[in-house]
Amino acid sequence: MGTKNISQDQTRDPIQEKTPRTQKTRPFHLQVNQDKHGMIQHDIQGWMHIDEAKVLWETVQHYNNCLELGTYQGLSTWILAQANPTCKLTTVEVFEEHTTKAKQNCSQFKNIDYVTADSNEWLK
Repeated sequence: MGTKNISQDQTRDPIQEKTPRTQKTRPFHLQVNQDKHGMIQHDIQGWMHIDEAKVLWETVQHYNNCLELGTYQGLSTWILAQANPTCKLTTVEVFEEHTTKAKQNCSQFKNIDYVTADSNEWLK
């Protein structure tokens, strides 16, 4: 096998360029209370650490469509919807009462489709 020399500048330059994907990124700015362990305390019931919220926020920046399995009452849905308002978010929840509550909790967002179904069956 032959070797190929690539100078450091040639390797790094493309990574440092601003691409449409990196320009689209919105900085993390959730205004939520946290307990002493970093767990989010919000009117929307759910269990999420602030670091998990940051991962959701950063991940959804790069997509135009997103599928969430397990809505519960919409805490992660609420985070995803405001992290990237142009992303079409579909969220699937098996329990109708949870879907109803999530719709109430996320009513200000227009980029969410709610599905009440068993995700295993729905995905088929």
